[in-house]
Amino acid sequence: MQEKGRKQTEAEIIALKAAWDKIDYALAIKNSKANYSENYIRSDAGRKLWLMLSGHFGEKITKMSLRRYFERHPELLDPDKRNQKILGGYPPDIENFVGRQSEAEELKQWSKTIQCVCIDGIAGIGKTCLAAKAINAIFHQPSQFEHYIWLPVHYKPSLNELLDSLIEHLGATKGEETQLSRSSILIQYLQRHRCLIVLDEVDLMLQTNQETSEYEVFFRRIIEEKHQSCVWLTANCFPEGLSNYKNMGFPFESLHLGPLQANEVQKLVESHGITFDADWEKMVHTCMGNPLLLHSVLRKVSKVLGGQADLVNQKTSLALNEFEYLLNKLFTNTNDIKELEIIVLCTIASIDRTQSGISLLALTQNILENHPDISELDIFNSLERLQNHNLLSLVTDTGSIEIVMVDIIKKYILRNYINNDQNTSSILT
Repeated sequence: MQEKGRKQTEAEIIALKAAWDKIDYALAIKNSKANYSENYIRSDAGRKLWLMLSGHFGEKITKMSLRRYFERHPELLDPDKRNQKILGGYPPDIENFVGRQSEAEELKQWSKTIQCVCIDGIAGIGKTCLAAKAINAIFHQPSQFEHYIWLPVHYKPSLNELLDSLIEHLGATKGEETQLSRSSILIQYLQRHRCLIVLDEVDLMLQTNQETSEYEVFFRRIIEEKHQSCVWLTANCFPEGLSNYKNMGFPFESLHLGPLQANEVQKLVESHGITFDADWEKMVHTCMGNPLLLHSVLRKVSKVLGGQADLVNQKTSLALNEFEYLLNKLFTNTNDIKELEIIVLCTIASIDRTQSGISLLALTQNILENHPDISELDIFNSLERLQNHNLLSLVTDTGSIEIVMVDIIKKYILRNYINNDQNTSSILT
């Protein structure tokens, strides 16, 4: 990069490398083998450089923000992207996104050959941020797609509104004003052009009603009709029938997000300036490895408790308070949590108030005795769905299967169902 016809000085190049590689000035100086003091690079050469770039780009540029600026404006580095950008909405900021590297790589690889990918997992587990991380990574690579679209659809637009929005963003030519022709126009465009489309939070579209069947027909066309584009869908849970598409050989994949791995959680905790220790390992279990919940609790603990991790019981209650909104959202969506799942959870919570788990045999016998209209197969299917939501886990120990529910879910069930006479009478009987 040049300013007024001059080349960057060696000191300025060192400052730029420090900013781009996200390292401190001392290490950048060492890597360059130059003879500058850290104070000179920071207070003189670097300061003047950031002021110059701020004036040039019309936006405040600092060592911390330089790389983010170029990631938002890839056309400055890649001439092929000069007139290209992510259309529709704004993917979330992923600066503090931790982990999920292998999942992001899977999405990048699938985008080359797979027409539709469903990303699911409990609220707050990182579906939207993962999709944002992957689409940004693909966008900043040598051109793979002609168009990139990010559309949040949590407000449940009608199918006609969704199709009109996609067609408008792609610049495709509209035909007759019928739903079938709109769908056909979009499919034909996806056949002629390489497009990457993210439809974020499609949960409401998948609730069972007449309008939902229109969405299902549209999504089936995206999967079944051959084209050269890729569509990612995110939701808490998808209809079970979608998984059959992969078994039938269609270019379809599903990605279920579970809790963060231990090393990822440690990085997340330490990113808040808090030392990761045995107490925080307990807290991670309480928060179910959920990044949104962990970030929220960590921010509050850091601010209110000064980062101390020695009052796990208080932080358990704090975690439940923080997670209440997400759980309410999950439990009020009948497409996610059905009445049978509530019965299973209530049975576990009522039997396992002080234990660390309940045997599958004890759970099955209890439910069958109190609910003769429920079969063992119904119970097993519910347990599978609840595992997919990360609400419980199955542990095999010496030949028997133990069902474990973390304290935060147990407390939520006890508070909202077991200890609520009205809910208890309607669900457990």
